[in-house]
Amino acid sequence: MPARPATGPNLLDNGYALAFLAAALFSIKAIFIKLAYRHGVDVETFILLRMLLALPFYLAILASLCTRGQWRPVPGRTLVLTVALGICAYYMASFLDLQGLRYISANFERLIIYLYPTMVLLLGWWVQGKPVEPRQLLCILGAYAGILLIYCRTSSFPPARRCRAGPAWAPPAGAHC
Repeated sequence: MPARPATGPNLLDNGYALAFLAAALFSIKAIFIKLAYRHGVDVETFILLRMLLALPFYLAILASLCTRGQWRPVPGRTLVLTVALGICAYYMASFLDLQGLRYISANFERLIIYLYPTMVLLLGWWVQGKPVEPRQLLCILGAYAGILLIYCRTSSFPPARRCRAGPAWAPPAGAHC
């Protein structure tokens, strides 16, 4: 690829800014969904809207690849299987995510997303034999601690088993979840 002329800082060239923006936008999705549930919107309608809103972006990416000559067709059977798998996986992931939001808080649902790195870490260790580094374990323990904290504060345990409230920044004192 030819070098782009220097025109100053560009948001699209800053991976950290893009990742932060994506995480922020992804996180507010749960809040909007919880608000829509109050107005009687069902899971299937959400999935249809998500797919319809995403379709133009995927078509634009495909058009861009085709016009730049970067599209490399795959065999028909592979394309059909890939599309079918993508639709099924996207549909199932969306359905389970949206269905779960009917029963748990938006905070807890977003924290569950932090389980994904654990799955990636375990698969990397199991399939590729990559060692798990101490800093990776520390990050995962922090994520699980946050999940446990939110769970204890939003769970519907009977009062005798509920975690005792403390300052928002501290773990619940005497918690026995």
